[in-house]
Amino acid sequence: MKKLLLFVFAFVQCAIFAQGASCETATSVTVGTYTYGTINGTYQAGCYTTADVTSGLWYSFNSPTETVVRINTNIAANPATGDSRISVFDGSCLALVCVNASDDVSGTNYLTDLSFLAEANVTYYIQFDNRWGADADNLSFEVSTLPSPCSSEVPFNEVWANQFTCWRVFNTDANGLSWAFNNGNDVNGDTVNDPIALVFPTATTNGPKNDWLISNGLSLTAGSTCQVVLTYNGFNNPLPANESFRVVMLDSKSPDAAFSQEIGSETGIVQSGAGVPNLLPEAYTSTFEFVPPTSGNYHIGVHSNTGSAAGIFMLFSVSLTETLSTQDFFANNLKISPNPTKDILNLSTSTTLINNVEVTDLNGRVVKSFNLSGISQTELNVSDLQSGMYFILVETDLGKGTTKIVKN
Repeated sequence: MKKLLLFVFAFVQCAIFAQGASCETATSVTVGTYTYGTINGTYQAGCYTTADVTSGLWYSFNSPTETVVRINTNIAANPATGDSRISVFDGSCLALVCVNASDDVSGTNYLTDLSFLAEANVTYYIQFDNRWGADADNLSFEVSTLPSPCSSEVPFNEVWANQFTCWRVFNTDANGLSWAFNNGNDVNGDTVNDPIALVFPTATTNGPKNDWLISNGLSLTAGSTCQVVLTYNGFNNPLPANESFRVVMLDSKSPDAAFSQEIGSETGIVQSGAGVPNLLPEAYTSTFEFVPPTSGNYHIGVHSNTGSAAGIFMLFSVSLTETLSTQDFFANNLKISPNPTKDILNLSTSTTLINNVEVTDLNGRVVKSFNLSGISQTELNVSDLQSGMYFILVETDLGKGTTKIVKN
């Protein structure tokens, strides 16, 4: 794609010796190398608009297990002048939903190398189009799979090393300009190109953005305090940046999730710094707080709602940390037995190191303490305590936990 813009889109691609002329006749692909000829089938908008596109070719992929699928036209079999563009959908052919899309590897390499997360037993439809004319014809591509890198564990930190593999893009406004992965620019001045997420502006006539980028599910505990941190910047291209976004916690990987709670937003984001390569060192950081109402998996949704005719919004990282209540921390990290006890309590952990233990009565008065200095298990002698109920406060390398004990 011979762009005037500095940045590029990124996603998945596929092709084969046989080639489907429409979504309904898409040719199935598995792991291997495939070649297609002239792109002369039906084009379907959704990830991109219909501008300057007349034809498409269709392929499909389905896996019995969750896997990462890599679709790559950036291979030796293709000429340096090759110029592919790909859209990937799920849903049905009558109601396709854009999963993601990709155009160029970089500002000088117009082939495509993309990975996406394929859910088990879901059919994905891959469309090559002729946006870039004859240079898109007669190309080869490789299909490969890898184990999923996506995890529900926290702390969570996304810096786009796996592109959008564990995320889902929703081009809700359907204007063809949505969230995209880019690794074609050095944004921190170290001479190495950096992976980032970005979203392009809309034309004046299209109104504000309405595009979502939603993470995989993260396992959170009810009542814990979670901090979601975003690092971002605006970029003055093609017009001065004036960006806006919301952060929404969801209980499914969809903007229409049953549970949806906005935890923060920012507006009026202008470019900070002189531009490339100072956009990351001069970036903004925003921190938002979320307390899960119930335990379970939650998704971070970044909703771009920038007004029309603005610049580019760049998202460098998204992280989530969780601080459990002292009771939840104890339940998740520590074990104590027997309870009730007459004399000895066995205290252990497999996730951290124990440093100090305090025993308090129901009035909060410290009646016994133990300085343990970084151990994973110990015996606590409480034989000298009077019969009754007490609280045990355990200080560890990861945090503090509290539980009740009964002394007989």
